[in-house]
Amino acid sequence: MDRTGVRRTRATGLMALAAMVCASSGAGCGGENECEFEAITREVGGVGLMDCGIASRDDTSEVDDCAVSAYQANHTFRAIYEQADDGLEAIVHAAGDTYHLIRLSGDGRSITRADCEGGLFVQEDGRRYIACDEPGSFRAACE
Repeated sequence: MDRTGVRRTRATGLMALAAMVCASSGAGCGGENECEFEAITREVGGVGLMDCGIASRDDTSEVDDCAVSAYQANHTFRAIYEQADDGLEAIVHAAGDTYHLIRLSGDGRSITRADCEGGLFVQEDGRRYIACDEPGSFRAACE
C-alpha cells in the first residue's frame, strides 16, 4: 500500500475515533452521530456538497484541484487536509456562499469550527488551493 493509502486510512481512523470519543463522553454533543467530523463537515456544507476527499500532508494535489474547480464553479465543497499533528482540517464552502474551517485534533478528542469571511484562491510554490479568508475564533463544533 502506498503512503497516500496509509495516510487516508489513518485519517479515516481519526474520524472514527472522534465519533467514538464524542459518543461515549457526551462531550457537549447532541445525538450519537452529531459530533462526528464526517457528519459535521457534511452538515455544514449542505445538500449537494462535493466531497473532494482527504489529502495527505505530502500530496494535496487531487484535493486541491477538486476544491479549486468547485470554487471556480461556485459549487459547495469540502476539502480535508491531514495536519502535522495527525489531526484533520476541512475547508467547507457551504450553501449560502459561506466558508468554514473545521478541525479535528490529532488525538481525536476535539472538533472545533471557525467561520471565514470568504474563500480565498491561493497560488504559491507551485500549489493552487482554496484557503479560509480571515477565520474567526474557533469554538467547539458540538455545543
